[in-house]
Amino acid sequence: SGNTDGATCTSLLGIDEINKNQPLIITSLDQIVNFNLKQFINHIKKEKSDAGLICFNSIDPKWSYLLVDKNQNIKMLSEKRPISNLATAGVYFFKKAEFFLDSAKSQIIKKNTDIPNIFYISGVYNELLLLKKKISIFKINEFDFHKIGSHSNFKDLIINTKKQISEKYFTELTTNYVEAFNKNNYEKVGNLFNENSTLIEVGINQYFGKEEISKMFKNLFKNRIKLEIQNITVMYEKKISILEFKIFYK
Repeated sequence: SGNTDGATCTSLLGIDEINKNQPLIITSLDQIVNFNLKQFINHIKKEKSDAGLICFNSIDPKWSYLLVDKNQNIKMLSEKRPISNLATAGVYFFKKAEFFLDSAKSQIIKKNTDIPNIFYISGVYNELLLLKKKISIFKINEFDFHKIGSHSNFKDLIINTKKQISEKYFTELTTNYVEAFNKNNYEKVGNLFNENSTLIEVGINQYFGKEEISKMFKNLFKNRIKLEIQNITVMYEKKISILEFKIFYK
């Protein structure tokens, strides 16, 4: 137990468990990052890169930063020094674990670090760049990165993060519904519902389940009357979206 000389040294403690020819992901335990792992890995494979990292927009000197050229190729990384507005989210991918092992050892031997005697993963990536390795960037929204400051705020952070994700999803669902509705696309509208959905025409009727709701929209869009959604009120806490329509005659 005890402290090490940085994330690179901590990661090297698992060297006996690493298959050098297999992919390797290194991430920090004191953060929550909302991203799709499969999309991240597929993005790196598509670009035929040797490594990849996740980044977000920031200028806070707490993070490590990467400098890119006009083609979004990484030129260098720096620790605790905002050399750009692209901060790393502490999620690092290596196509082969040996890329990390060799570059980490080189970093420590050469003392390639921005902070004296503390070795960060950003320095490992600088060693990869010296070896002409290709590194992919996978960008996320800054609101999808959360640093855990202490044990006391960990639970609150998880609860708030889940709430933000759910609110975002519910809002996007409503937006997609409005877009499909205004285009009279009853199939796309119907696909946004499931068997537990309920659609209420206030004071007129109620429709239950995907099939019944889809049929209602199919008949509605054949009408001579055209409805267009004008105002949207999303009430996330009650899982309700209130939509106001304007009536047009075809």
